[in-house]
Amino acid sequence: MKMNCRILFLMVAIFITYRADAQFYVGIAGDLGNRITNSPTNPDGLLKRPMAPSASLIVLKQNRITNEWCWAYGISFGSLVCYVKALSYDSVSGIQASPPMSFPSYGTFYLSGNVKVGRHFQLDHRKVTVFLGGGLTVYRNWPEEGKFGKSPDVILFEYDMNRKDNKPKGFAEATIQTNITDRFVIGVRYLHHFNAALQGNYKFNQAKSSGQLSVSQRSIGIVFLVRVSST
Repeated sequence: MKMNCRILFLMVAIFITYRADAQFYVGIAGDLGNRITNSPTNPDGLLKRPMAPSASLIVLKQNRITNEWCWAYGISFGSLVCYVKALSYDSVSGIQASPPMSFPSYGTFYLSGNVKVGRHFQLDHRKVTVFLGGGLTVYRNWPEEGKFGKSPDVILFEYDMNRKDNKPKGFAEATIQTNITDRFVIGVRYLHHFNAALQGNYKFNQAKSSGQLSVSQRSIGIVFLVRVSST
């Protein structure tokens, strides 16, 4: 019974792909998010968790199912950027009024594959498509670390960050897009990965505060696509 269901599903998928009008797109996405999570929650406020910008390249195939429904699949290659920010603290003067020290992380790259289903809506004279779906992401990175202090021998803050493991990370995606012209598409998307891509540790030596860091790829962004061919 299970084998028959798998064969039926495969036949339906092939039929839909064969009958559908396919359109190929390439594009770029700019995202904002990927905030660092720290544990414990650092109640003294020494560690800041700003959002970070990142970018990716997209290759996508979109297939028509009916006049109202479509589905798409594709791949994305990009960078997972995040920021560690820490306030200066020493046992004499306490928290400093100067801006926090910033440690941007640019050393993590990813490759994602996704599948999503879309529904067309007509708003006034413009067609809007809402996609829901998900996929898997794999990461590659260089281990990162940083520190600062009053001197080489007096370190106030230090941290390290590395890839959590080699396992692909599942994610959900929601996208709203519309055509600017017959060839150009613009949209807004939200990505939510369920597991952390990076993990690490931090320590404020004189404040006697330490804990763990983790980063899950969760962001909202703008997508710009160009249709390169149709079949």
